[in-house]
Amino acid sequence: MSYFMIRAGLSVESWKALVANPQDRSIPVGQLCEQHGCKLHNYFFALGEHDVVAIIEASDDKTAMAFAMGVASSGAVSGVQTTVLVPASEAVEVMRKAGEVAGTYQPPRAG
Repeated sequence: MSYFMIRAGLSVESWKALVANPQDRSIPVGQLCEQHGCKLHNYFFALGEHDVVAIIEASDDKTAMAFAMGVASSGAVSGVQTTVLVPASEAVEVMRKAGEVAGTYQPPRAG
């Protein structure tokens, strides 16, 4: 399983609905994740460039992408960005492999 951070802006209509009827969106988002082979780990409202940030777990990139695209197609969000997240334990393995590459890579040289 892989982890993904999904960030998005809420539409004006979504904000109006949330102000008129405050609600915890992590519940329906979590249920939707489960219905489509993902797991919601965290759901945050955010200040700044994005209005919401979700951390999900999915079996692969295509599953996470389909989930994000499906939500975006509802029109409730815009500017969806999905980022692959690498757990620290896996990053250590990558660092070891990078050390092997770094020891053999020859950078370009002038003349």
